Amino acid sequence: MASADTMDSFTARSVTYVKTEKSPYPIGYKDRHFFMGSCFSEYLYSYMKERFFNCSFSPFGNIYNPLSLASSLEMLSSEKKISDEEIFENRGLWRHFSFDTALSHPDRNEYLSAINRSLENGRKLIRNASRLYLTLGTAFVYRRQDTGEIVNNCHQLPFGDFSRDCASIEEMRESLSAAITQLHKANPDLKIIMTLSPVRHLRDSPEENSLSKARLRCLIEEMRRDFDFWYFPSYEIMLDQLRDYRWYGADMTHPSQTATDYIMSRFFESAADEDCLEFLADMEKLRNRLNHRILHPGSSEAIKFRKSTFMAIQSYNDKYKGMSRLKEVLQNYETGA
Repeated sequence: MASADTMDSFTARSVTYVKTEKSPYPIGYKDRHFFMGSCFSEYLYSYMKERFFNCSFSPFGNIYNPLSLASSLEMLSSEKKISDEEIFENRGLWRHFSFDTALSHPDRNEYLSAINRSLENGRKLIRNASRLYLTLGTAFVYRRQDTGEIVNNCHQLPFGDFSRDCASIEEMRESLSAAITQLHKANPDLKIIMTLSPVRHLRDSPEENSLSKARLRCLIEEMRRDFDFWYFPSYEIMLDQLRDYRWYGADMTHPSQTATDYIMSRFFESAADEDCLEFLADMEKLRNRLNHRILHPGSSEAIKFRKSTFMAIQSYNDKYKGMSRLKEVLQNYETGA
């Protein structure tokens, strides 16, 4: 039988451990986080939101390619409202090429008002944010055949209405650099954290996915010459360290929940200061308490548990003053919401 030391040695040789550099500007628990990009950016947002960090997500929904991301950043940096001419109707719903289908609405005026409200709220949030997370998903873009405009969402329009191509590194760099420069004028103190999505885009072919990811990784390196941002290697951790299919979800393209949790643990050990790590540990305990399923609400044990949970929330509110999410939790727990 193999000894424990032998097994440890075998495990070490079977895994390519991906090292991560420490962030030059560690995040604190009071930081305000704004997330934009592909669905992996949404994973990051959800993870931090569930642990009561102050965080917000893009008003446009998921954004997969850097050119659409640049366009969205420019919209957030400007004061321009979306006009009536920019929206269109398809399959009974009003839509905009920059916004997610989930925001679509059957009433034209209500839709226009809703996306302008969402955009204005996003502007306030990103201009007050201390950290911006940009996750790049694919270098492939869809352009309208009639105008040449690059769209973030095709909204189930006929495939023939668009052309598809892989954007060049220079085109992506030029657009994204201009957008970030403009954003820094509105929020000079904003620190940027960039990631490459570990989600595999295999809808077309593995070859195109490899080409796309390679261009995006080169883009990030090119942009490091122009901007002071921190790159977190989520893509490399998934590709080289967690390279077994057991780390993927049922679709075999998205990281599993276990993989995502591991990547997030690596993120925090590289990105967070000591106070933030303590906050994270405390919020994990609180989250477990709040998610605890009470089978018999009227029992003495259940009443005791609710009382101790309420006291824990109060204690965390006193310890971490100024955290609006924690204040909301306390208010909701008091009212039984």
